[in-house]
Amino acid sequence: MASVSELASTLTSVLQKLPSLQEIPNDDRVLLLQVVNELQARLETYVESIQKLIFSPQDLSAIRLAQGMGIFDAFAASGDKELTLDELHSKVKGEKGLLVRIMRSLCCKNVCKETGQDRYCPLQLAFLFVNGMPTGELIKHFYANMRASARLYDYFEANGYQNPTDSYDAPFQLAFDTKDHYFEWLAKNPADQKAFNSTMTLGRRVRGKEWFEVFPVGEKLQASSDRALLVDIGGGIGHDLIEFKQQFPELPGRLVLQDLPQVIDDISQPLPDGIEAIKYDMFTPQPIRGAKAYYMRTVLHDWPAKQAVKALTQVREAMAEDSILILNENCIPESNVSWHSTVVDITMMEIFSSLERTQRQWVDLLEQAGFQVVGSYCPGSVRGNVFLAVDPGKLGRRKGTSSPSHAETPKKKTGRVRDAGGGQRMIIYTPDTGIIVGKQLLGKFLTFMTEGRGMTTWPIRLLDMIDLHSSWRSSTWAASLIFNGQVSGHRPCLVEYRKYYGDGLQHQRLFMQRIGNSTATPTLDDVVNTMVLAYTEGMLVTTPNAAQCHLTMAVDLLGRIGPQSCQGGLAWTLFCDLRTVHVSSSPSKNPK
Repeated sequence: MASVSELASTLTSVLQKLPSLQEIPNDDRVLLLQVVNELQARLETYVESIQKLIFSPQDLSAIRLAQGMGIFDAFAASGDKELTLDELHSKVKGEKGLLVRIMRSLCCKNVCKETGQDRYCPLQLAFLFVNGMPTGELIKHFYANMRASARLYDYFEANGYQNPTDSYDAPFQLAFDTKDHYFEWLAKNPADQKAFNSTMTLGRRVRGKEWFEVFPVGEKLQASSDRALLVDIGGGIGHDLIEFKQQFPELPGRLVLQDLPQVIDDISQPLPDGIEAIKYDMFTPQPIRGAKAYYMRTVLHDWPAKQAVKALTQVREAMAEDSILILNENCIPESNVSWHSTVVDITMMEIFSSLERTQRQWVDLLEQAGFQVVGSYCPGSVRGNVFLAVDPGKLGRRKGTSSPSHAETPKKKTGRVRDAGGGQRMIIYTPDTGIIVGKQLLGKFLTFMTEGRGMTTWPIRLLDMIDLHSSWRSSTWAASLIFNGQVSGHRPCLVEYRKYYGDGLQHQRLFMQRIGNSTATPTLDDVVNTMVLAYTEGMLVTTPNAAQCHLTMAVDLLGRIGPQSCQGGLAWTLFCDLRTVHVSSSPSKNPK
């Protein structure tokens, strides 16, 4: 076994040979970072871990103080050359003794480097904190928010540790001794408003694919030249609309940017032709009526349900019969939430009484406001999700009518899921849209899985709707959408998802084959996966007798996990429920 000194020497050698950050693929970089973090966690004592935790506010405070003194500006003006203490002192505010103390902190955090006694040079991070840089404004923004963090305990102690529900009664109001909402307070504090705007701009740079790269723009966004095509509510200074316009310059229709007056006034460059800016408060009646699409990106995560539903209601009341709502939002998983998402969630709680929502919470919120979610698209970003929602009360109206009195009742057809006992369950859908408006296709299965039976991982996976191109688990979701397209005769739905199902199905079959050939004891999750595929094969037959083969494998897996799971357990009950199910549809319209 290598000695600790030999391991240290090896790590030093590896570090010296490490390529530049730009040369390392992101997945490899993340993997290396995980290994390094694990190594550090193994080597740290509890005391050292606690020290890092409790003293982290001091690090941010030192950087903010350095900004105020002009330390980063001084280094930027001098290039990347070394400065003596006296040279640096001549370029900044404050006494020399304070400068020495702040430089010690910056050097410990790898912001600057001490090259000798009273000699310093800037490192890469130092140039990011220059006043006026977006990352410099980021420091100012979160430093100011620390006041709310400092009163978090006092707030919840006084309120009985209940989740806050009103944006006008958050820890922010307690910390800043104000009755103003945070956005109202920003309007009265221009420097903080500028820091906030820069932070929001910076946040848009760290996402994955843009929403319009995964959303079916050509299918969903068509409008006449005199109609508003896309209304970006709370769109900041216009980044999303500008990028959308660059990507789709040929699409007819108006592009409308909406935000509060202080945000619109902060737009420094003229907007491209075809984009108009309107000062607008989203809690007031929407002035753009009947737009094809209303779009909101990371707007509602700033608001608890009490206010978010009010804002969504203004959108819904402005919609025409064919209007859609596109919601591009942070979306966290039900479990194993990342560190970044947890700190953002606490920040939302401190400042807005809001939260980072799961997919299920987003769907619930939209339904509270009278919307129906009919699509979800994952851009493959760290935490993003794009929801497509409609007002089901306006579906089926004749084009050109806006009054409910002129609405037509959509013609309905039905598909049935029958079981061996003769019972049946109706699926009602509109032939024009392919949207199921009755009991959902997988409602029976999901209800079973979520009614306190101790198994929550599968419905969470199913509802997460992760990247359909890469995960075998997503084949079930794709199959349900294909079935929806078949029974409704909705060709785009069928075409869009059929291509995903084949790849997903193959991955799932290979997985089950490995499980079947393995001597290892399978888990309940493995059993449920096979039965879910059997259920979807019953809906969408791709191979003769495939459903029966999957159920046969499920029986084998049930036997291998032990009698205790086969006698009244979750998997056995689910198996008994699903093995009798077969699917038929009426009419037999089945587009290819």
